[in-house]
Amino acid sequence: MITRAELEQERQRYFDLFEFAPDAYIVTDLNGKIFEANQTAAKLLNLSTGFLIGKPLTVFIKLPERSIFRLNLARLRTERGKWDWVTILTPRKRTTFTAHMHAAPVSDTAREITAIRWSIRDVTAQKNLEDKLRIQSARLQALSRHLVEAQEIERRQLARDLHDEIGQLLTGLKLTLEASQHQPEATPRHIANALGLIDGLMTQVRRLSLDLRPPMLDDLGLLASLHWSFERYTTQTGIAVSFTHSGMDRRFLPAIEISAYRILQEALTNVARHAGVRDVAVRVLVADNAIYLHIEDCGRGFDMQALLQNPVSSGLTGLYERATLIGGSLHIESKSGKGTRLSAELPLGKI
Repeated sequence: MITRAELEQERQRYFDLFEFAPDAYIVTDLNGKIFEANQTAAKLLNLSTGFLIGKPLTVFIKLPERSIFRLNLARLRTERGKWDWVTILTPRKRTTFTAHMHAAPVSDTAREITAIRWSIRDVTAQKNLEDKLRIQSARLQALSRHLVEAQEIERRQLARDLHDEIGQLLTGLKLTLEASQHQPEATPRHIANALGLIDGLMTQVRRLSLDLRPPMLDDLGLLASLHWSFERYTTQTGIAVSFTHSGMDRRFLPAIEISAYRILQEALTNVARHAGVRDVAVRVLVADNAIYLHIEDCGRGFDMQALLQNPVSSGLTGLYERATLIGGSLHIESKSGKGTRLSAELPLGKI
């Protein structure tokens, strides 16, 4: 038989478990009025336990969420099931937070529901993390779609170049050689024409190869490749590139070099397409175990809010993608009529 001392010990043990539990515990009557609360509940709702007693739990529920709370409360009065849901709580003189609520009816010896026991946990950090992961997942999906689309655009352009330029040269070369078979007396002229076509073919192949990946990036490194690329860019677009650099008299890992090269290349392509300027400034600085890229123009600029709403269609997604894939970051500042500034940081120790 259990002695009074043992009963008191069990009661104290239950009280300690209830009072010092890491989650907020509240007991209400069937109308939701609080008549018992532990210290965690008092801290969570920013009121002393004494002030909590007698108050309706619903007053701590954010107004738009109260209809759901009342519906669940009505179910708890008549059903013996347990209910879990996420709601928004508004503690006294504190910011609202996201809470997971678990509720279960309490029955007496006659199995009549007499009270409701509530367990409340602040899940704001978890909810924020889930939202962040959801946004990142959506962004990764968008980046994956962008990557596939970019690959298809590159393949389509390559196929068009092969067909329209190299294909035409090969066709001309074939016709020239066939003509030399039927006109032996004109063979020297046909050979000269064929050599000219071969020269053109070699030029086109070299151009396609350089567009895909400049071999000097592997042979001579990033600095020499950038000098060559900027000269070629100016010849093709008429836009002068003011290039300053520091700390680049060394080789970097291949992934770093190609990422830096492509970010600058794609950024300058956007300048040529959209900025409407005759010059652009490029700075590359190597310091603190990172490469810092800066591109600035004084052109048309664009609306950053519109860009943030639809980053994929803006044409700048590839820049963010290249930076983040190697553990770096990229930041763009722009305003309509005020030009654009792009900055990227590529850590040298991440690859």
